[in-house]
Amino acid sequence: MKQTIVSAALALFLLCPAQARPDLDSIIEKFEPYAEKSRQEWGTPGMAICLVVGDQMVYSKGFGVRELGGKDPVTPETVFQVGSISKSF
Repeated sequence: MKQTIVSAALALFLLCPAQARPDLDSIIEKFEPYAEKSRQEWGTPGMAICLVVGDQMVYSKGFGVRELGGKDPVTPETVFQVGSISKSF
């Protein structure tokens, strides 16, 4: 249920004209706990998320750590080695 609410809120934000958009802070407040919970459930050591609207970055944040068992946190500037998975992008 939470997943649906957060996904709908993000879709609403991205699809609405700028003057009709809901407050980004209220969406992020719901999204961040969902992202962290999902990271933990999937067993992912760390991830970075960026939200771009039009040609402007409106949000970026790192979650977790850079490597399994490590202590260095992921930041929006963390470089990930994606290898062959980039072919699917």
